[in-house]
Amino acid sequence: RVEGKSGTTHELAFDMWNGFDEGYVYVSGMTKNCVARVSKADPTKQLVFHFGTPPSHSNVNPGTAENAQPHTLIFANTKSHDEKGMLWVGLENWGLIVKLNMSVLVKKNQPEGKIEITEEDYVEVYDVRVYGAGRTIPLPINTRPHGFCFDAEFKYIYFTGKLTNTVGRIKISGSPEEMENYHKESVEHFEIPTLGSVPIYVSLGPDKNIWGTSLRSSTIFQVNTQVEKPYVTEIAIHPNGEDRTPIAIVPDPRKGSRFMWFSSEAGHSVCRLDAVKYNEQYRSTQQMKDSGNCICSTGCKKRFKNDALELRKGVITEFPVPKMNHHMKLGGLAVSSKGEVWTQSYVDKSENDEGLPDYIIKLEFNNHDPTNTHDKDRDMSEGFIAVGMTGLPIGFYELPTKNTILHRIKLDPTDNVWFTELGADRIGMIRVDGPKIEKEGITKKRKISNI
Repeated sequence: RVEGKSGTTHELAFDMWNGFDEGYVYVSGMTKNCVARVSKADPTKQLVFHFGTPPSHSNVNPGTAENAQPHTLIFANTKSHDEKGMLWVGLENWGLIVKLNMSVLVKKNQPEGKIEITEEDYVEVYDVRVYGAGRTIPLPINTRPHGFCFDAEFKYIYFTGKLTNTVGRIKISGSPEEMENYHKESVEHFEIPTLGSVPIYVSLGPDKNIWGTSLRSSTIFQVNTQVEKPYVTEIAIHPNGEDRTPIAIVPDPRKGSRFMWFSSEAGHSVCRLDAVKYNEQYRSTQQMKDSGNCICSTGCKKRFKNDALELRKGVITEFPVPKMNHHMKLGGLAVSSKGEVWTQSYVDKSENDEGLPDYIIKLEFNNHDPTNTHDKDRDMSEGFIAVGMTGLPIGFYELPTKNTILHRIKLDPTDNVWFTELGADRIGMIRVDGPKIEKEGITKKRKISNI
């Protein structure tokens, strides 16, 4: 457990260069203004890195100085792209994305394992707020960077502007000439077509474009990064406009895969998106412009929802995840190198007077081709269908803690499953060396560590 205020444990990160072999995992404590390093071998051994005074040149509002709200954490984990032990952190309330040298910070161990992050500890600081010529609205406007990821060449970071309905990018590497002419204050922002969509998570796709989830509009967006000026398009998840509340989105890590996977909180489902097919259909529909059937994402606002529906045909397949009771919601998801999809199912806290349990769920798509069924050519406009769920091996892992509000789930380099319990201020782990999953039913429990 990471001690602090309720709802503090949010995101997870693993440093494959610097300490993971010793068994460390990093977790952001958003409401506690910190990042913690937790030992797997002894969870009571924690280093807590506290964000104190914001960087002096960042012009952060003094009223938010003691409340950075660290959220997403990413280690680059590649020698060709970043130095050893560099942790990138999104600070929502400050409107900053920063880089910290954890190799240095861990040596600053202070009494009781608490380390204050000071001015000299920031290796890089990027202000991702929106600037402009505002008249009645005070500037800058905080985008509240919620999720971010690297592009395929480790040249840019793309981030979601949860508050400003935008996706932004900052240039973090390039030739000496490029970087000399690039100002860190020059952050680019791209508007998401649907107003009030609340973009939250982004990931690099197999097509080298950036894919993301929009919480309120129940759409998936793509940032086409293969052009000089990136642009954003959207895909409707459900043809009837039903609420799906997409959360996490990740690529299928298997070699040669063309798919992205995302979780649907309201639909209690996992969804597979064919990135290659979407790109083919988008190029095809672009040709309609010349015929007078405009499909542009910025001009014909009244037609855009229909365009988003056209672009989803045959691209998104939705798989409903069985519920242990009707009050369940779905959290994040992760995909293993074998094609196993792990996700989180938890009871809506407002409906959990009976103390019902929450679950981590494993769907073994690796041994089951979900498209090799008679349903494969059916479109969801015919109704909600469960493509290929019959016979799919599914494992349910009951958690020892109730009212967890499961938030994030990730696989470490050894395929152990890590997850955060937002409501309980805990992180947990499922060890993969337990008994095999039984076909057609609930698995025998593997060991679940509740930290």
